[in-house]
Amino acid sequence: MISDGGTQFRDVSHLHLVPVLFPIAKHFRALLDTKLRDLGLEVGNDQLLLAIDELSSNAVSHLADQLAVRPSTLSKMTDRLVSKGLVKRGRLEMDARVTVLHLTDEGIQMKTEVRRIHEMLNEELANALRLDENENMLPALVSVAAALSKRLARLR
Repeated sequence: MISDGGTQFRDVSHLHLVPVLFPIAKHFRALLDTKLRDLGLEVGNDQLLLAIDELSSNAVSHLADQLAVRPSTLSKMTDRLVSKGLVKRGRLEMDARVTVLHLTDEGIQMKTEVRRIHEMLNEELANALRLDENENMLPALVSVAAALSKRLARLR
């Protein structure tokens, strides 16, 4: 057992996960980038399009938190989508200081295309990982992703 400030971990140093996971993440991101580029988008734009709720006001600060990015990063992402006619900025009726984002009709169509790409890549990855045979793997991956997200949020 290995201890980290009171928390004990099983010694898994023999598994060498980092050299295996980095290339998977890198190649997956490159594949996603290629698919999105065909639509005229960049990696990250897809996440913002998917995060914008078509039926409600989407405060920029809330979206930045949801995507775990700085507000300045979200602003740059928004600029790209606004210039493509996919998103428009507005103000919250109850508080004009709050900037909100809305999808345009073209943005709604693009969101559908992005979902299609994500579903295709999801199916490829699930098949490659044989998630139907490894039922415990998906909850473990979700748990790891959540823990990493919290850790990154504390570092920002």
